[in-house]
Amino acid sequence: MRTLLCVILCLTLSGCGGPSAEVTGKLTWKDQPVSQADVKFVGVEDSEHQVFTGFTDKEGAYRLDKGAQSKIPPGKYNVTVTFALQRNGKPLPEGELGDRLRNEGRVVQFEAVVQQEINEGDNVINLDVTKSAKRVAIVNDE
Repeated sequence: MRTLLCVILCLTLSGCGGPSAEVTGKLTWKDQPVSQADVKFVGVEDSEHQVFTGFTDKEGAYRLDKGAQSKIPPGKYNVTVTFALQRNGKPLPEGELGDRLRNEGRVVQFEAVVQQEINEGDNVINLDVTKSAKRVAIVNDE
């Protein structure tokens, strides 16, 4: 019994759990980086346990993780990207002004859903959502 517990502990600590992948990329809209976007990969085979998220920085770059785990199992994923733009179609400004526009609801919300295959190892998944994004809400249309 003691040996079994040691083996389980060693496998858990060493990360032995099958193949894994790391996913990074950049999100763009009309050739411009999209900041402050939510990027969610949900496993097609196991949508309950295979949910990995990322958030884009000011250059539109993201890295997927699940808490402290930055590696995900290879496989097919449904990718949902949710982001907001100014009503004129331009990206939200960084900092306080962007936060104020979002908080006041003076933005257009978009969502794009695509399917993506993730392979073992490093995956760079750049997403151009110009054609796939659908407007889901116009908020505070004054």
